[in-house]
Amino acid sequence: MISVCPVDHQGARRRIVRALGLPPHRYPAIVHRTAVIDPGCTVGHGTVLMPMVCVLPGVTIGDHVIVRPHTMMAADVVVRDYGTVAAQVFLGRRAVVEENAYVGAGAKVRGYASVGSGSVIGMGSPVLGHVPRGETWAGNPLRRLAPASRLTDRGPT
Repeated sequence: MISVCPVDHQGARRRIVRALGLPPHRYPAIVHRTAVIDPGCTVGHGTVLMPMVCVLPGVTIGDHVIVRPHTMMAADVVVRDYGTVAAQVFLGRRAVVEENAYVGAGAKVRGYASVGSGSVIGMGSPVLGHVPRGETWAGNPLRRLAPASRLTDRGPT
């Protein structure tokens, strides 16, 4: 049994999993005892659902996803492999978080909206439509800050 959960840096979890080269069944899903998960949901290998996460019917969560505390996922949400959903995020009905995307703490993703692969959503930001792949968006109203690849720990360069 192996978990690669504490790694939040974009792409790092994927690189670690690929380097280990282990079969998927070696990465169990870890669900905190206070998380509420509808039985009709799919939770992938190596995914971690932290305390007080609420997942409604029809949600699909991919492999090696991290969902931080107090996050709510409405019906039919999709979070693809290696995504990170920070604390206190709301994902509306049929919202999609693509592979390797990061949704910051307190962000709200409206139903039917999407966050593109490798994109970053800043904390507290409302996502009302589609965020293109590989970009960083933040603020209220939501606006593009930089390509995700240009971010550092100190913000956009």
